Amino acid sequence: MIDGSRLYKTLAGYQAVMAWYDETTAALPVPHEARYIDTRHGKTHLLVMGDPVKPPLIMIQGFGASAPLWKKQVADFAREYCLYALDIPGHPGKSEARVPSLLDDSYAEWLIDALDALAIPRAPVCGVCLGGWVAMRSASYAPERVEKLVLLSPVGLAQFKVFVRSGVPLILNFGKERDEAGRRLLKMAFTPPGSGLSFDRDVARALMLVIKHYNIAALAGFDGARPALRDYGIALRTLLRFVRAEPDHALAQIQAPTLLLVGEYEAIYNPHAALKKALRAIPDVRAEIVPGTGHATIYDRPDYVNPRVLAFLRDGA
Repeated sequence: MIDGSRLYKTLAGYQAVMAWYDETTAALPVPHEARYIDTRHGKTHLLVMGDPVKPPLIMIQGFGASAPLWKKQVADFAREYCLYALDIPGHPGKSEARVPSLLDDSYAEWLIDALDALAIPRAPVCGVCLGGWVAMRSASYAPERVEKLVLLSPVGLAQFKVFVRSGVPLILNFGKERDEAGRRLLKMAFTPPGSGLSFDRDVARALMLVIKHYNIAALAGFDGARPALRDYGIALRTLLRFVRAEPDHALAQIQAPTLLLVGEYEAIYNPHAALKKALRAIPDVRAEIVPGTGHATIYDRPDYVNPRVLAFLRDGA
């Protein structure tokens, strides 16, 4: 296993996150194989699930998340596909602790390198949250490599509602209450006021472990423990890039038929604005608001999301 502990506050914290990863992976409802592949942006860990003779489906998790958090999708998806669930380098999984830049094509380069390493010339790509943004960027960067595109609560289609009391202090390490800022952020993002939603307890545990032990500032491109003035400049540019929507001309480069599912109570951005932009800018898109869900659409309503994803992948319905 690659030692990714340098991006954690303590070795014990790194071990706690890895213990959660192993525990959750062991409980997955389908057989799985762990692999490592090489990319220009770092050695990448992935879980391979399902029959290898079935067509491939590439799966990318969200900001600060990792492959086992597809736990409510893998049983359904593995009936029809061989699943390749990737840990993004620099994020709290088992890939190399080298963080790609959000300011250029690094994430798209990483995914295309992963496809090359797996000898997969073309495949459908499914991404959630940041993984949806990576999938979009990759479909725009190398449209010939993405067969179909599934975007589940993706960032990058509507401007963020910036959580000044939580998200910015958490990333920039303002003050000493990062755990409390993290709890506020998770509550606002996944169980917004008036939604009546409850948060999947294992997902909440995983994300709180990340907030508690991982150097979140690393994902913004700087050392949050000892930031210099230059670091704050990098962080500001990264945050502004991350919270803004992708330009229409970039989305227009996507050639793959696209499915977009966004929760009714999405709190990170306006879900209706995201649908409007997708319908305007992506050439071939089916877009839907998922009732009774928030940002955690894949956990809130797998009974609703999973059949729609499979129907789309099967025949575009």
